[in-house]
Amino acid sequence: MTTTELVGATVEERRTRVTVRRIVQYFLDLFVLGAVVATVGWIADTLAPGAGFEVLRGRSLDVPQLVAQGGGWPSLLAVVVTVGLWLVAFVVIPARTGRTLLMMALGLRIVRRDGGGPASSGQHLGRALLLIVDTLAGGLVGLIVMLCSRHRQRVGDHAAGTVVIRDRRE
Repeated sequence: MTTTELVGATVEERRTRVTVRRIVQYFLDLFVLGAVVATVGWIADTLAPGAGFEVLRGRSLDVPQLVAQGGGWPSLLAVVVTVGLWLVAFVVIPARTGRTLLMMALGLRIVRRDGGGPASSGQHLGRALLLIVDTLAGGLVGLIVMLCSRHRQRVGDHAAGTVVIRDRRE
């Protein structure tokens, strides 16, 4: 069994070989987030029918966004809701649990590279912000970086000092 030293801890290298699970997890997280954004958009459009709320999706890897036609308070609400839901899904929940909702289902966990302990809120925020880079060229940037990385880290993981591992409880 090959092991790799993480400053202060040893992690089995095979526990970081989770590329397919991570790809599935990301698409499922986006699907769930899209469903939540669509539901919030439907509720907002029902409560304010003239605002013209709709859910926009760009490329398949883009985080769904709620937008309002015509500007004003509906547009501000759409931005706040979209950013808020994105922060909850990719920063708040992982900072509290070490994983996104779909990572829980697929047996994945985000840990610090320098010891294997829980990642900080700042590390989760850094990972989430760098999803923008990871999804460039239809996700090819993140995929290539993961495949070329010893611990299958995407750009956000490298910058934040984190790794995604298969959870021991699995």
